[in-house]
Amino acid sequence: MSIAIIVGSAAINGNTEQLCANVAAQTPATIFNLNDYHIKQFDYQFNNQDDDFITLIKEILSHDKIIFASPVYWYSASGIMKTFIDRLSDLLKVNKPLGYQLKNKINALIATGCDGSPALCFEQAFELTAQYLGMNYQGMLYCCCPDEFELDLHQTKISDFIRGLNVN
Repeated sequence: MSIAIIVGSAAINGNTEQLCANVAAQTPATIFNLNDYHIKQFDYQFNNQDDDFITLIKEILSHDKIIFASPVYWYSASGIMKTFIDRLSDLLKVNKPLGYQLKNKINALIATGCDGSPALCFEQAFELTAQYLGMNYQGMLYCCCPDEFELDLHQTKISDFIRGLNVN
């Protein structure tokens, strides 16, 4: 079982990226950092097809499981992650064969933030997106990081999350 971890954060090597690197080191995962790609905003005329979105989504779809990863910014996903999720609409209109490949994929969420737990609306947006796309949402790994990411504080949560992914 291979895993694609899609990291969307404004911070280079920030808490979310460090958490994802730790998960990837313990699983058969590949990290796709959205900062490494040029992805344009969604538009209803689909004039954005000359960017990296389709190339990236094809790479992601070659994996069995898809994990979105974002810090919590104002109770929501980061802007770069939101743009990526908005572009999934392309797979419902102009690239339907790719969109069909999302159906039944295992999906999960990794997040970091300053609060003890994220607002319910944060996870709910990802969960409802997965449901709409026919993906099987498996839950969220959230680590409170008011300052720097401290692995020792989160190792139990990380291990439980990985065990829940059934990567054996």
